[in-house]
Amino acid sequence: MTQPENLKALAVQQDDGKTVRIDYEYLHFEREDLHTGKTSRWLCQTRRGQELGEIKWYGPWRAYCYFPPSLAVYSAGCLQDIASFIGQLMKERRALRGA
Repeated sequence: MTQPENLKALAVQQDDGKTVRIDYEYLHFEREDLHTGKTSRWLCQTRRGQELGEIKWYGPWRAYCYFPPSLAVYSAGCLQDIASFIGQLMKERRALRGA
């Protein structure tokens, strides 16, 4: 996954050229290795490691969406991090489909 200039990702970790973790100001996203589908699945966690949900493909909307595990409270900064991350996933998916 590339890091566009408009995203505020603080760090990107890769393993064998595959992005496995992306750190943002309030959250980080880790690729779920056990997922074998066509699309990627990412766990969303606080900077301290508390799980907040996951981002995965939602077929009916043909888009990546955020799935919280239960009722949760988020600041505007957290929501911006989630929206930025989903935006990047969608941009990459469109690029792959057009290739």
